[in-house]
Amino acid sequence: MSIQGSSGPTASRLRALGTRALSALRRPIGRFGPLVLTLVLGGIIGALISLPIQDWWNHTKADPFVAVILSNDDPNFTIPMELKQGIQQAMNSRPSIETPNQQSVGIQFVQTALTPDDTADAVRKKCLQIPACIAIVGASDSTTTTAALKEILKFQGQKPALIMPIATATSLTDVAAIGHFSQILRLVPNNNEQAQEIKSFIASRARTQKVTVIIDPNNPDYSTNLARLIVQMISDNGGDANTLDYRDSSTLADANLHLASQDFLVFVGTSSNGLEIIKDMKRLNIRVPTIFTDGNTVKEVIDSSIGMPGPAYFLTPVRELNNFKEPGYTAIGRDTYAILSSIFSQSPGLSRSAVADFISNRKYDIVLTSGAAGSYKFGQDGENSAMRFSIFSIQKSKVVIQKNF
Repeated sequence: MSIQGSSGPTASRLRALGTRALSALRRPIGRFGPLVLTLVLGGIIGALISLPIQDWWNHTKADPFVAVILSNDDPNFTIPMELKQGIQQAMNSRPSIETPNQQSVGIQFVQTALTPDDTADAVRKKCLQIPACIAIVGASDSTTTTAALKEILKFQGQKPALIMPIATATSLTDVAAIGHFSQILRLVPNNNEQAQEIKSFIASRARTQKVTVIIDPNNPDYSTNLARLIVQMISDNGGDANTLDYRDSSTLADANLHLASQDFLVFVGTSSNGLEIIKDMKRLNIRVPTIFTDGNTVKEVIDSSIGMPGPAYFLTPVRELNNFKEPGYTAIGRDTYAILSSIFSQSPGLSRSAVADFISNRKYDIVLTSGAAGSYKFGQDGENSAMRFSIFSIQKSKVVIQKNF
């Protein structure tokens, strides 16, 4: 469906009015000149007053839509592209989200740059200031999602619901709770769940649990939060864990001697730097088993990991990866669309306030048991209690889920 907006740019309408006024003033005035001039000027003033009203009316009467805030539309930044692909796949089979009362809700993709400031600006201009925007989906990582959430909390009017499809930083729901913002859902497990899985896996495979966690500066809200949790849990379990900040291709070379003594490496970061780390490990022949957290479970990184000197493991919330060439975040994108369909089919209305109230007060009614990525059941804090992370490796071109831990 098309999203209706303003009937035309305000500047062009003003130029047209000014041209008509000048044409009228160039004509001979004659005996009725003062009356004509008064009518012309009155018309211009009336039009100027009506323009903001007309723009407001066009926004108000527009069909409701969901703004999908992507951190980047760059094909080299894989996660948002996979998420977008999954939503679009669902849209192709159902062009709009239909509700029982024959209304429909559109999807509007909003591309921003990588920075939190750009994301906040997109949230403000592409949703908060448009009454027809009834919910926000996004963003593509925890850092930009944090910026989006804080921008929503600053808004003085009715705040739209926020659906977080892939951001896992535990601090997000904490920020929402402090801001008394209850119309929020996180579709995947949070970093605490991910750290628990990593801790248990390492403890089952390495008696001494000597671990270095490599932190990616490109997504600090995610990387720092998850790295801290992993180090704390491994240390509490009797292990020896430390961190290493990844700067560039020299980082692993400088720390190579130390890394060789470790039982495991854990890379916590974005897929773009995950690709660089794999290149470094191949170049330096680093054989230490390496765990890549969920931000790297994308096709390009998984493909690149084949041929690494040591074993590579990946975390994913996706229930079944029968074919690792099927991008995991595409499945989450399809489920995002299904969750939105469930919300809008049950909400008593399709206004921003009605949807926000429904998610705030009836999260238990939002359930998906056979999604493409897994199951969804939400607690009052907005966390999905029906999904968990699993760890897999690629062996002979097949996905092998790690068990017995």
